[in-house]
Amino acid sequence: MPFLDIALFAAAGASVIYHVLATVWLRRWMGESARIQPLPSRPPVTFFRPIKRGTPGLQHKLESLILSSAPGDQVIFGADEIADFEICAGVRERHPARDISVVRCERLEIANPKIAKLVQMSPHARHEHWIISDTEAIFDAGFVEKFCAEWIASGAVGSSAGYRFADAATLRQRLDKASMLVTMWPGLAVARRLGVVRFFLGACMAMKKSDLEAVGGWERFGDFLAEDNRLGAVLASRGRILLSSEVVTLSADDLSWLDYFRHQQRVAVTCRVSSPAGYLAMGITHGYAAAIALVARGPDAGWRWLALGVVAGARLLTAAANARTLNFRYGGFILPTLAAS
Repeated sequence: MPFLDIALFAAAGASVIYHVLATVWLRRWMGESARIQPLPSRPPVTFFRPIKRGTPGLQHKLESLILSSAPGDQVIFGADEIADFEICAGVRERHPARDISVVRCERLEIANPKIAKLVQMSPHARHEHWIISDTEAIFDAGFVEKFCAEWIASGAVGSSAGYRFADAATLRQRLDKASMLVTMWPGLAVARRLGVVRFFLGACMAMKKSDLEAVGGWERFGDFLAEDNRLGAVLASRGRILLSSEVVTLSADDLSWLDYFRHQQRVAVTCRVSSPAGYLAMGITHGYAAAIALVARGPDAGWRWLALGVVAGARLLTAAANARTLNFRYGGFILPTLAAS
């Protein structure tokens, strides 16, 4: 057998082994959630919610955050659009007993708009423990209590939660989200297993005010596209970064086909910049390219097609198993999972 065929076959086989191990490790990791005990008296938390323009169902998402927090917690909304600001103010008026601040953010000379809002929101924070979440996040009380308990009990300098999507009705949404089951979550499971977590996941991040200030505050990260990755790398110098066994639910963006392709480009650039080694390793961990190249070198040989079939089957089984583990609605994702990068 030619050396190139051996190399391609080995790469395809390595991808199958990778997905099997990642699926097992992910299931064990998520199983830790059942063993988390809520703290008898947790410290108060300041929740930051920088508002992204044009978020559908914004009021419902803000209400879910307030209702999931404890009476002693603080919630800060930051908006740079007047319509979003008014929605936030209306939500605050409906909960007069809660500690809620609404910040009218200006457009600063900071490249990252999320960081620009956080810079203006932070002076209003009254507690040491902070949780920052994306506009699309839908919280509930059970998630918040377990997420906080796991983080605080661990002694980690920071924690973040991976995410699932609650709604993905169109083919564009399914294509956009299916890759999480065979790319993001296996990668997280392996990183956590190997103890190489030096990043945050931007959907939900927890840290202490004093630790952030010690590394330069939000301003230090204003010029980074993947601010969560850089923030985690810097804070990791002060202690361990925890990937929580709790999963936060996000609502799926309503994408046009142009939005979809732009998002794929942005994700690819972000991955390449923030994790060059992981980006290059995808050529092996996915195995598709190697299996397809193997078939192209000799399409008349049945074993080559068998190798491609095994890689595709492993991809589908991995996605289905991970979907069950994460309570991620998998229906309608079979073909998108085959196509997703």
